Amino acid sequence: MIPEGTTPETGPDRTTARFSFDSPEFRVEFRGTESFVREQIGLVQHRLRKILAGTDGVDEDAIEAPDEARGKTSLEQFYGRARTREGRGALQDSILIFATYMQTQQNKHEFTIEDLNFCFDLMDIRRPKSLANTLGILKRDRRLLHGGSRRGAYTLSEKGKEKARRLLR
Repeated sequence: MIPEGTTPETGPDRTTARFSFDSPEFRVEFRGTESFVREQIGLVQHRLRKILAGTDGVDEDAIEAPDEARGKTSLEQFYGRARTREGRGALQDSILIFATYMQTQQNKHEFTIEDLNFCFDLMDIRRPKSLANTLGILKRDRRLLHGGSRRGAYTLSEKGKEKARRLLR
């Protein structure tokens, strides 16, 4: 029997948290440990603020901002600082910026296609059709990425970190 407030994934010593938001423009649901859910809310907080600020009777300042309280920057703010190319090369720049954000702001040193797709969705950027192919090029040909500790995971190489630093100046 599973104790109340837990799931088989979290075990009896870790409570399960849930956050759900549904509007015509945006739908999201997170489940997991409280720290995981707080981290995910931090990723979407600016988008939620924009949506809720346009809703009657909602005070934008009343929305909790957990990442700001910890001195972290939202993905939207981080991405806004970058100088990305238009057209050819823009996808590669975005991937490097997203990877750098995950590493520096979320302490996540490995990332997957799912992580990148989540970033594209948050920024309202159309998901690329050939993301796996692009990651392969960044890894094999451009040497901007390394393979991670498991299949489908990637890390920034030193060359990739330097290129991302130039984009973020």
